[in-house]
Amino acid sequence: MSKKGQEMVTPRQYSKLHEVAYTTLMGWLRQGLIEGAIREENPYGVGYYYKLPRNAEMPKLKPGPKPKSQATDETQGDASVEPTKKSASSRKLKTNAEKRARPVKMLRKIMTSSKKEGGTK
Repeated sequence: MSKKGQEMVTPRQYSKLHEVAYTTLMGWLRQGLIEGAIREENPYGVGYYYKLPRNAEMPKLKPGPKPKSQATDETQGDASVEPTKKSASSRKLKTNAEKRARPVKMLRKIMTSSKKEGGTK
């Protein structure tokens, strides 16, 4: 029992009682979103554990992606924005493909020149 007379439970017990994923609950605890939760050091000196009130309310969070920043909204609405150039990574891929083709071309060149000279020794 805690100081206020509430029964304290482990995060695993709380997640089963309130049908919430354990990993989600641990994230909320790390962020300090659950009222009345207590973080205690392990008696062995390594790590910590949580205790929380059995009837603690879950945080009211809105699901979904975070809102975009205002800077990106302003540039998307502007019609005078120039189309983007090819990214450096796409140019790199093209260059790498050319690099892979070079040895093959060199070998063909060597093979054809050796045939013209009369073959290998």
